[in-house]
Amino acid sequence: MTRILLPSLAEAYPKELSNALAKMGDYVYGYYRPNEFRPFYVGKGRKNRVLDHWKQAVRSPDKLHEQEVSSILEIGELPVIKLLAYNLENTKSEEVSSTVERALQDGFGIQQVWEKRNGKDRLREHKVDLLQKREDSARCPVLSLEAVLAKSDLRGEFTLKEIAHMVDAPVLMVGLSKTYHPSYGSTQVSEMARMYWDLKKYKNTALPDYQASSSPVLLAWSSLLDKKPMIVGAWRVQKDSLEIDEDSGRYLMKVADHEDLILRKRCLGLRLTGTGNSWQGPRFEFP
Repeated sequence: MTRILLPSLAEAYPKELSNALAKMGDYVYGYYRPNEFRPFYVGKGRKNRVLDHWKQAVRSPDKLHEQEVSSILEIGELPVIKLLAYNLENTKSEEVSSTVERALQDGFGIQQVWEKRNGKDRLREHKVDLLQKREDSARCPVLSLEAVLAKSDLRGEFTLKEIAHMVDAPVLMVGLSKTYHPSYGSTQVSEMARMYWDLKKYKNTALPDYQASSSPVLLAWSSLLDKKPMIVGAWRVQKDSLEIDEDSGRYLMKVADHEDLILRKRCLGLRLTGTGNSWQGPRFEFP
């Protein structure tokens, strides 16, 4: 039987991810199946610890969670990985298990928990000891690894023309600052980026050439992470998939079934020149 070549971390993420994680201090992380909201594995670590399970899954999966990562990669998808809590050095010393438990309670917004005291169960209010309170905290929200990378501000600053030449394909750039959440994985972000853009003003200029391309690119940016416009998603668009929605009169498209790892690695976390205000509205660019 031919062994399936599983995508490595180096193929899916830019090298800057390691330095970005080093900025997050001690953290609690979770691994998720695509499109699921409950993690199948939760752990605690620092620096590159969160990446070890993926690396082992590609080399020789032994533990159950490594086998689960391997099975996700085998079907051409990527696990969704999130930092549920981070910068934990200043919290009081405690057992790893209780830190993880509280991070899950904080991350999922659980405010009441059952505990056993003197052989009896009782319901108590969950008091937050971590540096963040809940997943919807504006100060320390749960972060996908893609958001960790973008938030780190370690990658260069580019114009749209430079990016189009970099990917050597027609590019449609859209902004998601109002709808983007830093815990979203690639699938959720692409669902927002691919739908309902008012492209009528381009229908006699850039739009026909974009539609005619064999492999156009869709990029999404957000300024939510660090008040700077940064690319948070990059996908190939399926050829001839651009169409008008009858109800809204706006355009939507389909992205490729499998992640384009080269495109993703090249673009994730790049900063855009200027401010978010200067990038409002969909933009086309051709190499």
